[in-house]
Amino acid sequence: MKNKRVGSGFTLIELLVVIAIIAILAAILFPVFAQAREKARQTVCISNEKEIGLAGTMYVQDYDETYAVEREPNTYNPPGPFGITWRATIQPYIKNLQIFYCPDDASNVQWSEGYLDQQMYQCQAGNPNGNHLSYTYNGYLFDNSDGTKLSDINLPASEIMILESRLEYPDLGLWDFPWNLSGLPGGFPGEGPFTSHNSMLDLAFCDGHVKAMKLAATVTPTWLWDNNVLPTPESSDTGVVQRVMTGIQNPNTEYK
Repeated sequence: MKNKRVGSGFTLIELLVVIAIIAILAAILFPVFAQAREKARQTVCISNEKEIGLAGTMYVQDYDETYAVEREPNTYNPPGPFGITWRATIQPYIKNLQIFYCPDDASNVQWSEGYLDQQMYQCQAGNPNGNHLSYTYNGYLFDNSDGTKLSDINLPASEIMILESRLEYPDLGLWDFPWNLSGLPGGFPGEGPFTSHNSMLDLAFCDGHVKAMKLAATVTPTWLWDNNVLPTPESSDTGVVQRVMTGIQNPNTEYK
């Protein structure tokens, strides 16, 4: 009689062990893949801010060492309904609309104040084609109607020029920091600066370099918003730094 070979296979225990090992590997690797994907998006964002910062610097050289004003005067009333902000002013130096979007910006604001291109891209409330622009001026330096002079920048490597924002305004200051950490409608954890890049905020400085930082690091130990202003910048809001630090330390916020 011929001996029959009994087919070998996995036992139930062995199969469960294999499944457990695969699950453990997936739990380890998936966060790594997510972080790598986020790092790639952050790289795109940093590149965008670098190009925008260079465009702003070129504008300064062409216009008597004066930065593009935050809002062009007399452009928010007739004859034109779409106001002009610094983004539109430096657009001829970029000629690229997509560069004003961060790939991580999922803001539900849906519009931004002013326009990039009057014919092609209008950003205003009620405009069905409007979309949110991700990058904004540092309001401490550029919130004026006369234009900030290059000579006003004392320490260009330590003063923020451009940052990311969830709000629609063309400038942003820590006065926009979310005291109500529930944030904007739609479940966003904060309004104002967003830190979607692994809890980091991308910042373009006045000397041209771009850096990812924690929001807390822009406040202390060095105040990076304006070296002409004391760390209590608003005379009517002398507790801004303390409130920001208190908000950052809140365990329920992304800004910590």
